Amino acid sequence: PPTAACPVHPQAPAMFASSQMFTSQNGSAQSPEKKLRQEEKMTCVPVTVRVIEAAIEQAKVSGEELRIHGQEQGMLVLVALAETVLRQPASLEISANDSTGRIIARHYITGAGEEQKAVAPGRYVSMVGTVRISPEPHFAVASMRAVESADEVSYHMIEATHAALTVGRDPATPASKAQIESLTPAKS
Repeated sequence: PPTAACPVHPQAPAMFASSQMFTSQNGSAQSPEKKLRQEEKMTCVPVTVRVIEAAIEQAKVSGEELRIHGQEQGMLVLVALAETVLRQPASLEISANDSTGRIIARHYITGAGEEQKAVAPGRYVSMVGTVRISPEPHFAVASMRAVESADEVSYHMIEATHAALTVGRDPATPASKAQIESLTPAKS
């Protein structure tokens, strides 16, 4: 089966490899081709907190599932400043700020990973995960690491903007000014 390549977190493909889905209906097995969703592809999309907030708001208004850039949510990459870090025996809760907004990021610790020890208030963190809406909107972190260079933060913002302008739209249609302005922080 194909795996997703995430350049920021190389361990992510092994953790999130796609698998075939077999279902049963009235006791008879359906072929996997009939039950696969149309958008069954593993992606690792760079996002900002503003993009996540807009997706959550859109899901509330439409009543549909959460979609990032009009596509089904896959794995998301978020780079943000850890404003506060709450360490608990089985989890890590981070108040993350990427200059477009703030979101709570939760990471449930499964082992004695060194990457969690490097996370501290005032440090930038690169996280891979998904957005969960209940019990409250938060970023569910699957993998994280401390950012080693300020260039990574700038590069992530460029990648997130590029993804917003290219993912989920017809390549022949140029991005509108409203789309571009919705991705940038408010000007003061």
